[in-house]
Amino acid sequence: RKSTIKPLWVLTYLNMGQEVEKRSHEDEQTSPTKRQRNDHKEQVIDQLRTLYRDGGMYERISQLDHALQCAKLAADRGADDLTVVAALLHDVGWMLSARKTVGVTEGKAEKGTEALSFDENCLSQKLGILEECRVAKTASAEQLQAQHDIIGGCYLRMMGFNEKVPHLVEGHVLAKRYLTAKEPDYYKNLSADSKRTLVFQGGPMDKAEMAAVEQDGLFEQGAQLRRWDDEAKVEGLKVPEFDHYVPLIREAMVKPPRDAHSCFSDAFYVREGTRIVGVRSKSDAK
Repeated sequence: RKSTIKPLWVLTYLNMGQEVEKRSHEDEQTSPTKRQRNDHKEQVIDQLRTLYRDGGMYERISQLDHALQCAKLAADRGADDLTVVAALLHDVGWMLSARKTVGVTEGKAEKGTEALSFDENCLSQKLGILEECRVAKTASAEQLQAQHDIIGGCYLRMMGFNEKVPHLVEGHVLAKRYLTAKEPDYYKNLSADSKRTLVFQGGPMDKAEMAAVEQDGLFEQGAQLRRWDDEAKVEGLKVPEFDHYVPLIREAMVKPPRDAHSCFSDAFYVREGTRIVGVRSKSDAK
């Protein structure tokens, strides 16, 4: 018998710009709760697949190729499954705000430079994520979009991922800011695009911010993810496809969906704009 009641868990999501509402129904074989969880996971996987398929370019390779290379590096270095998922999805925030690249594939832009396009009707806007980003009200579209770590982390929390995944996604940009402050050569080796977005992300950390992030038990793993991120830019490299990681993505979703506000209110890092001003006393990321 079909249920006539819309369950509270139902995820309203967007696929290719069209709002689609998915419902689950009781059947004789599967309990509603389990069926609902499974349906939600498949919705999220389909959405991620679409986001990366249409994700544009990352310097001279696609965002998808960059993500797959990063995940392969994590797996090859013996990282646990959650870290591999974080490596795969670390830049999902760009796609959630409709990042575009113009001219790179045609050879019209120099390596390391990209043209970024912000879509005011993007998924991160419709999900309420951009309203929660703690940046200045006068921030430009590019500055807001550059907070892709915060946007991506919030999205992954909203979708119910184990906290380690969004925690590391946020951590890979914090590590960039930390390493540019601590290692002068690290900044010199960044691409032109990465140097530009660093400005929008808060620039090199000061001593107080560095001390704050050093309290994070996962900070070193975030820094390692950042270094894999830097490596994962090889043209023509053959790596496993996105669907190779789908079982890991399914297993990483362990919580019910949430709204954007609740995800920001209990995040480990306390922010004022782009600045880290403290950390909360506990996190369930492990």
